[in-house]
Amino acid sequence: WFGFNGGSALGSSDLTSHAFLNTVLATATAMFTWVLFDQLRGKPFKMTGMAMGIVVGLVAITPACGFVCYGAGIIIGFIGSLVSWLTQWGMEKWGKARADDTLDVFAAHGMGGTTGMILTSLFQDTEAGSWADYFNTAPDGSDYYIEGAFYGNGKELGKCLLVLVCIVGYFLTATYFLCMLTNVFISMRVTDEEEEEGLD
Repeated sequence: WFGFNGGSALGSSDLTSHAFLNTVLATATAMFTWVLFDQLRGKPFKMTGMAMGIVVGLVAITPACGFVCYGAGIIIGFIGSLVSWLTQWGMEKWGKARADDTLDVFAAHGMGGTTGMILTSLFQDTEAGSWADYFNTAPDGSDYYIEGAFYGNGKELGKCLLVLVCIVGYFLTATYFLCMLTNVFISMRVTDEEEEEGLD
């Protein structure tokens, strides 16, 4: 994960180290946050809780790692972990009868990634990381910089939400179609007896 977050700079540079450090900070914060809320809920300490926090932190910081300050990276780790933790808690309480998500992929990757994407559009800061003009070149060849909504560019949040709606709509439609197609040839669900016996 550090390879593609830092490696997205396409070389060894200040942007590489900036992305790398933001990834560390957000991931550590997300892990601590997940374990903390597990403890506040009265759940026993488990390595799986730490692992979930780590994954959520990595997912949430990925779109922002090169373009926000270190403080924002910590905030993204915290909020991303909290949103995913609350999603998992809600799924445990109300969603298990309706959704089969044994590995909590929706909570970790779905909500973690969505939260990270939205927070990137809020915290993106020229002074922090988007100063790196690797990807920001205007048609006339000059550099330009993209600030986030917290720095006066509300349009960035609007664009982010529009892209988010399009992505979610596309993948819901495509996934539903592929699942239905697969189900024609092989059942997407095992029987209750097979599940009781164990899939391994």
